[in-house]
Amino acid sequence: IFLSFTGIAIVVMVFYVNQFGRNNAVKNTPYVRLVDQSKSQIDQAYLLFGQAIRDENADLNQQAVSLLANSRDLLQGAYEENQTELGGFTLSDEETKAYLKETSIGVENFKIAIQTHWKLKKEYTSHESELQVVGDSTVSDSTMLIAEPAINPEIEYSIKVDSTYAHAQGTMKTFSDHINKRIEADTVY
Repeated sequence: IFLSFTGIAIVVMVFYVNQFGRNNAVKNTPYVRLVDQSKSQIDQAYLLFGQAIRDENADLNQQAVSLLANSRDLLQGAYEENQTELGGFTLSDEETKAYLKETSIGVENFKIAIQTHWKLKKEYTSHESELQVVGDSTVSDSTMLIAEPAINPEIEYSIKVDSTYAHAQGTMKTFSDHINKRIEADTVY
């Protein structure tokens, strides 16, 4: 009889552990997929945009913008606890919600920087002779002539794209680290 009770207790414990693991996997899988897909889309968009600028290829630029819009929409869908192509999202804590919002804003800012840079690139190349370059002046004092270098607006926007890309990557890393900690905490029995 003792062995029967021990056997039943072991079966119940195994069942509980399996269900616990399965429930955590179902809950966390959409977040893992969201992090992986968004990271990939941010990196792909950056590379496509760089190639679009070099080749002056509007299709590549539009692909980059579309990737970022999709990533932002997925992050926003998770924030709103919607069903997305990655699965259903349930938020049990405000911290995750805050990270999702911050990451979504970072991706949106990166998308806006790419769009603004592309627009400026098109305007700058079509009206190159008409655009005023900021800082292109010559200053003289009594001993020497100092020429201030011209600041090309395209370079300024390239720097802006790079900084918003770095920020989007940083917010994604922070969100990823948070999700990994959450998964780790969920797997402790």
